[in-house]
Amino acid sequence: MRNLPTKIIIRHLPPKLTEEHFKEMCSPIPPYDYFRFCSTDPSLGGKNFCRAYINFCDPESVFAFRERFSDYVFVDSEGNEANAIVEYAVFQGTPNTPPLSKVDRRQGTIDEDSTYQKFLANLNTSPSEPTTGEESSAGKQVAKTPWEATLEALEKREAAASQQVETALTRFLNMRLERSKRNAGDDFKGMSRRGMRPSRNSRKARQRQAAATSSIPLGNSDATPQCADSSQKSADTNSISVGEHD
Repeated sequence: MRNLPTKIIIRHLPPKLTEEHFKEMCSPIPPYDYFRFCSTDPSLGGKNFCRAYINFCDPESVFAFRERFSDYVFVDSEGNEANAIVEYAVFQGTPNTPPLSKVDRRQGTIDEDSTYQKFLANLNTSPSEPTTGEESSAGKQVAKTPWEATLEALEKREAAASQQVETALTRFLNMRLERSKRNAGDDFKGMSRRGMRPSRNSRKARQRQAAATSSIPLGNSDATPQCADSSQKSADTNSISVGEHD
């Protein structure tokens, strides 16, 4: 029974009920060591109620009080009625609760703490005045806008990229790229020249064809064989005549 809660709360009391009227309606109240009556808050409007806290000296008084006044109809001076609700209080502590036996030994010793003393010393000392260079740099930093800071960061990044050291591998790759571009340009020029001018072999073939055409006579094509036959006959006649003289 000692570990059972002894503090209760009586809710849903009429709004115009007073502490004296409540005690008169609840008398005789079992022995208690703590009592608190809370009146209504006018700012909450008409739907507000009073409440009371009681801490009894023994748990048995809690059960006896609850049997009497749970769902009991209380009436205030203006005739307002309300059914009371009796239940255990969530917080069982009271101002009459004895203090804890353990006491913090560091209580009241903050003035003697070395860290706190250093804090006070730093707080009392005046801040050091900045030099002229620091003041100018601080003024520049304050005058900069976010857009200017972004531009400055981009410029620094571009400058760092342009100052990169060229290695042997990058040099070789750049040379090969330039050589390939140069060869591609030469091939394009050669192709354009060949398309504009005729080749040397084609010119020679046309010259030979023109010479052969000019050597053929313009007369009948059968004249040449006849001339050949007549020359052959004259040659045979000459040979016969030479034989007869012999």
